[in-house]
Amino acid sequence: MLADDRKIRQLIEAEAGYPKELEQPYEGAKPALQALALRYRIGVIANQSAGTKARLTRWGLMPFISICLSSAEIGLEKPDPAIFRLALARPAANHATR
Repeated sequence: MLADDRKIRQLIEAEAGYPKELEQPYEGAKPALQALALRYRIGVIANQSAGTKARLTRWGLMPFISICLSSAEIGLEKPDPAIFRLALARPAANHATR
């Protein structure tokens, strides 16, 4: 964690200017998620900026993911138990692979 104070952390993150366009999934991520999704519900609960689901969609990974929550989009962040309760309360997305 960058800082305990949320406002300070937001200022640091805003100034950091992390280039999201450089992100890419690990090699083998898609076949691994595809295989796991046959038996398990997969969720992404991330302390990330907005657009997590869009990035996963762009990489072709969302068909294997049941729930995707980004802290910036819902106003909660890990380790707050509320973000996990929210994930459990939401209905799972349908999988194209099942």
